[in-house]
Amino acid sequence: MFAAPTGHGAARSANNVAENAESDVENEISCDEVDQDGAPTETDIMTVTAELVFNEMPSHLIYISDDYETMTLIDRETLVDLFRLELIRVCKDLVSKDKLPDVVRQQLRYAALSHRWLSVGEPTFQEMSVEGSHQSTRPGFIKLRNFCQKAREYGCRLAWSDTCCIDKRSSAELDEAIRAMFKWYRNAEICIVFLADSLSISDFPEEVWFQRGWTLQELLAPPRIKFYGRHWDELSRSRNDKEDHSVLEALSQVTGISRQNLLYFSPGLVDVREKMIWASKRRTTRIEDIAYSLIGILNISLNVAYGEGERAFRRLMEAIMQACREWQILAWAAFPVLLWRTVLSTKHPPTYFYQVAI
Repeated sequence: MFAAPTGHGAARSANNVAENAESDVENEISCDEVDQDGAPTETDIMTVTAELVFNEMPSHLIYISDDYETMTLIDRETLVDLFRLELIRVCKDLVSKDKLPDVVRQQLRYAALSHRWLSVGEPTFQEMSVEGSHQSTRPGFIKLRNFCQKAREYGCRLAWSDTCCIDKRSSAELDEAIRAMFKWYRNAEICIVFLADSLSISDFPEEVWFQRGWTLQELLAPPRIKFYGRHWDELSRSRNDKEDHSVLEALSQVTGISRQNLLYFSPGLVDVREKMIWASKRRTTRIEDIAYSLIGILNISLNVAYGEGERAFRRLMEAIMQACREWQILAWAAFPVLLWRTVLSTKHPPTYFYQVAI
């Protein structure tokens, strides 16, 4: 079932969950490898945990029970409380202080979902707050349950989906999510990709997932990725499809992105022209997302202001030109001089982006 989200003071009600979680500890470090003189204190453990959770992980995550039946939406404070006893037990006795960050990260690993949103029926943050929502047979909830099951198969007790793990009523949380989403996908233990139009990798050229704006960073950011087809069947035998030669070849052909970038992509204002070419082949539902979906890929700072429409793309281009000294930054378009005039005017930059760049 889906359980209601818990807040900062609600960890007491999650004690049973925490006790069950302790039985699922994996990859503990042997005592023989430890310098006990450098063992961390409880304060050290919780300080490192808080730094990781509040700076490197999503604002809300789904905690998945051992039987896959209960999926509880939790915030960062509850996450720290929920894993506190387990982390102290594992870290205090088994690791030296210099190993602490890696061990904490391993205990708190999470899976991230990449998918194409349904037109209606995706579970929302508010719905995940309602007891009994587990009874829903809507396709969006079925997809979420399948995702959480795959996450547990990868050893993740935590999972993140952009449909229900962002409180979009909070402008601050939405702003953080958009700015940090590339980092959240990169930090995930595994990115699970659901391709609703595919039965095999031969279907990639017709798969709509490869045509959407936000999924570009979801392809580039995670070091480990796994593709599932229409019926949640694996599309390869590899645990990590970025290590599968056939999948990489298919990805490179359908996206025009080199194997090197698929494996070792580095965000930033280097090779901007190439990155803009990749993006020019994709679409977004909200016109502002043409710009916002490139924030992480280009590693730039851009205020999020839904409702500004086409101005978002113009601000993106202005930010790129102010920070980037590559003369080729506008050469991804067929007519760069016209693009330059468009950027400096107020006339329809996103429309031009698609009509000219393709």
